[in-house]
Amino acid sequence: MDQVVASELSPGDVVRVDDPQAHRVERILIADGQVVLELRPVGLAAPDPVRVRLPAGRLIDRLGTSHD
Repeated sequence: MDQVVASELSPGDVVRVDDPQAHRVERILIADGQVVLELRPVGLAAPDPVRVRLPAGRLIDRLGTSHD
């Protein structure tokens, strides 16, 4: 597990934001000092991604990548 700045995430990264559930990053949009992440929970079927808006400098727990 690494702590990384939200703006340094990439699609395929597996992260924890504010809960113990791990999520896979699907898309990232950076604008106006904010990062919008589209996430899908790992190990759970979810029809729609969860969108989270965070400050670009916020620290996120990166657990690895979906390729690990």
